[in-house]
Amino acid sequence: MDQIYDDLRIRAVQQMRRERAGHPFQSTDLVHAAYLRLKEQTRVQWESRTHFLAIASLVMWRILNEMARRDRI
Repeated sequence: MDQIYDDLRIRAVQQMRRERAGHPFQSTDLVHAAYLRLKEQTRVQWESRTHFLAIASLVMWRILNEMARRDRI
């Protein structure tokens, strides 16, 4: 997990750069939220590290998207 964590942080930082200034989430928060969602996945068969990181990036994007929608309401 330590090796993956560094890669997840890099992707989270990249995702956060696209967000508005003053966003309540930090990259570490995003990694942890994504991890909790990924941990619940029981039907996914991870094909490779690349596959896992691609899905993790998608999950991070969805988390940020959900937050943005919630803030607009």
